[in-house]
Formats: sequence, C-alpha cells, structure tokens
Amino acid sequence: MTDEPDIVRELKDAEKLEMLQSKKNSYEKLDVVDDLSKDIHDDSVVFAEDDMNEKTEDIQIGHLEEKYRMIFENSAVAITVTDSNEHIVSWNKYTEQLLGMKKDELHMRPVQSLYPPDEWKKIRSENVRRRGMQHHLETKILRKNKEPLDVDISLSILKDRHGNIIGSIGVIRDISDRKEMERKLMSERDLLQSLLDNIPDSIYFKDAERNFIKVNKTKASHSYVTKKDMIGKTDFDFFLEGDARKTNEDDHRVMETGKPIVNKTEKITDKNGVERWISVTKIPRYDTEGRIVGTMGISRDITLLIMGENELKESEERYRTIFENSAVAIMLTNENEKIISWNKYTETLLSKGKDELYMKPVESLYPAEEWQKIRSQNVRQKGMQHRLETKIFGKDNEALDVD
Repeated sequence: MTDEPDIVRELKDAEKLEMLQSKKNSYEKLDVVDDLSKDIHDDSVVFAEDDMNEKTEDIQIGHLEEKYRMIFENSAVAITVTDSNEHIVSWNKYTEQLLGMKKDELHMRPVQSLYPPDEWKKIRSENVRRRGMQHHLETKILRKNKEPLDVDISLSILKDRHGNIIGSIGVIRDISDRKEMERKLMSERDLLQSLLDNIPDSIYFKDAERNFIKVNKTKASHSYVTKKDMIGKTDFDFFLEGDARKTNEDDHRVMETGKPIVNKTEKITDKNGVERWISVTKIPRYDTEGRIVGTMGISRDITLLIMGENELKESEERYRTIFENSAVAIMLTNENEKIISWNKYTETLLSKGKDELYMKPVESLYPAEEWQKIRSQNVRQKGMQHRLETKIFGKDNEALDVD
C-alpha cells in the first residue's frame, strides 16, 4: 500500500466532507406552523424527527469542519489546495512562512509558478492527475525572493461525488537541512574517495571473513585487477599461499585482540612471482555498537627503500673492507678534533691500542712544532691538504716521518 502522509489521509476525507457539505446545503427549511390547534397528522411527527436529525448532523458537520481546519492551519508542513485549473485557492499558515508570501501573493496564483521550469516538468512527468496521487517526490520550490528550496511534496487529486477532478491537495515538507547535510556528506565522501584513489599506498577494508569489501586504486593495481574485481575475494586470490596465510593470521590476530599492527615490514610474492617489500599497518574495524566486524589496513611499498638500504650496507661493507685492510693509517675525527675511528694499520703504525686512541685529541699525536705547521695549512678553510710531510709519535713517542 502507498505510504500516504497522515495529513493527506485526514484531508482526503474531502470527498466525504464534500458529500456531507452537499447534504447539509440541500436541507430545506421547514415552515413554522402557526396554528398549534391545527390537526397534526402522523407525517408531521416524522417531519419533526427529521428536523432534529438535521440539527444533530449540522453539529457533527461543524465539528468535522473545525477538526479539519485545525489540522490544516496548525500543520508543521505547507499545505496548498488548488482548483481544477491548478490555481491556489487555499493554504495554511506555514505555506506563507515557507514561501515568504502573503495572502494576495498566493490567492489564485498558478501553482506552476512556484517551481523552476525543469522541476515542474519533473512533477508533470509523474502523471498525478491520471494516477490520483504521488507521494514523497523530492524537488525544488521557489520562495518569494526566487531562492530555490529543497522540498518533499506529496500530491493527491480531489474529486467530487461524480468522480470529476475538482482540484488537488499538495503537502510540502522543507528538506533543505537534510539535503544540505547530504551535499556535505557527498562532498566529504568525494574528497575521501579522491584521497583513496590518488594516494600511492594500498588501502583496503575487510569483513570478518577477511573478504575485501573496499579497496583503492593502488591496491587493485598492485593486484593486477580492477577495484570491482577485488570485492568479495581474499588474499589467497592474489598472493602465494604462504604469504596469504601470514596476512590472514595477522587479520585474525587484530580481530581477536583488538590491537593494531603498526609498520610491520614483510616480504610478499604475488601470483605473478613479483616480490615486494611492504610496510603494513592493520587496525580493527568496528560497527556502531562497538563490535569488531573486520579490519582495515594500509600497505606501503618500500621495495626501493629496502633495495637502497641493502645497497648502502653493501657499499659500507666494501668501504669498511678497504678501510680496515689499507696499507696506510687512516683516522677519522669529530668536530672537536678527537679521534673516533681508525683502521688496523693505525694501531700498528703508532703501536697504540683502542683505549689509547678513542676520543684522544689528534693534536696529541704530533710534536708541537709539527702541529703548528699542520695548523698553518688552514685545512678547515681549504677543505683538504695533500702530501704534507711531517712527523708523528710512534712507539715509545719516537717521532716517525710521515706524509
């Protein structure tokens, strides 16, 4: 059954009311009998009873009219009544408030003028006159200042006792606050979707069975499918079984404990045999009642970073090998000119151990006059000095000639 607004149900008794009204207006007044002594026949008694019934019906109809008028005037929605030519003939107080119009601006106004042309076409396309009613049609109505307002309208056709259309009732509900909220939510959703689709990290949401329910473009791209193709599938559809089992266990742990996994580094291999290093963060996903219903995660491809770190380590190891096995002494000092590192040959040349070298002023290794000569080269300013012949203290502080 169509969900008819309560106010329309009340006012749609117009047919019944119209019939009662017509009946009321068809009553004929009885002439008053002046001569009470005149013979009274049986049919006069019936006339008197009919007169009493008419008065009772008059009272009932009056109460009915008052009931409808109260509903009409005090409703929190705008109500308009049009004639058969679609001109407004009646409306309630809230209509004036909603539209910002007065009586002289509404009376006999074509109802079409209240709607933007494209919205009126939409209303017309519903064929309300043929169908008899249309409930909860979202459209826009024009206020006095031509400002469009989002409304929900319900329309019902009015007919007389013979089935002829004599007008219509329109119930107009202001939904501008709701529509504005919907627009804001839509905008926020679009912003979030734009972020999801343009961020270089893989983002995904899973249900309690570890099925993907939403992924971003990056996640789908890394899986060589579209976003739609991933929905309802699991990691077992995209990773080798061993890797999929590990990710599945992580999801299970997060759901069981409610504790997130943050920046976990792991190596995965997809079904095409491509190996990647990723940094994974997974957190539990809750419903409105605080129950864990799945997980959501973000994975960052750190393959290039890991490769760079590995290359750096290899490079460091190579230089460390050269450093340690060099046939010349090599020392490094900090900004305060204290020794922080050296190679094996340094200990051999100077006949000193670790304790005698670490954090010792490099100046202490040279005779005073030699240190002054070194200082005079302004190495700090120049940045380098090659082939400077000097002397350095060796075993038993013996001065050794060095370059």
